[in-house]
Amino acid sequence: MTLDIIEDCIIDLEVDSNTGQETVTYTAGAMIDDDGSGSAHGDPDEEPDTSLHHADGTALNADLESYIVVPPAIIAGTKGIVLGCAATVSYNGISTSSVVADIGPHRKLGEMSICCANSLGIPSSPTTGGISEKTVTYVLTPGIAASGYCLQASSAS
Repeated sequence: MTLDIIEDCIIDLEVDSNTGQETVTYTAGAMIDDDGSGSAHGDPDEEPDTSLHHADGTALNADLESYIVVPPAIIAGTKGIVLGCAATVSYNGISTSSVVADIGPHRKLGEMSICCANSLGIPSSPTTGGISEKTVTYVLTPGIAASGYCLQASSAS
């Protein structure tokens, strides 16, 4: 089932008929996010916080933690909790495990942390990096926490 279409990218939602487990999949470009507790890297749009927090209340660090950003439509369109859920990001034959850690604008799709970009060989500068070609595949499993993280409910819509 199609959850939404953003920037000409189709966001698919599949539900396993046996387990009820949701999977959200989309292919998009990769913008670089440096929000959180790390360096601003000269990015005028950098924010010192992420939507997902560690147990001690601190924001994630884009330099050290592999995370992705999703639009509110994904959070609103699934039953399972999305913030903190496991995600796999793939590009050019390389895959990396990530966590959904931030909520982005309504019509923006395909954003990842510096650490995630580095793992995939994508230019990781938040001001000059990323890729515009829709060749990065994102697979999320709402309701299943990423290793080392907790699920966190969100009121985004």
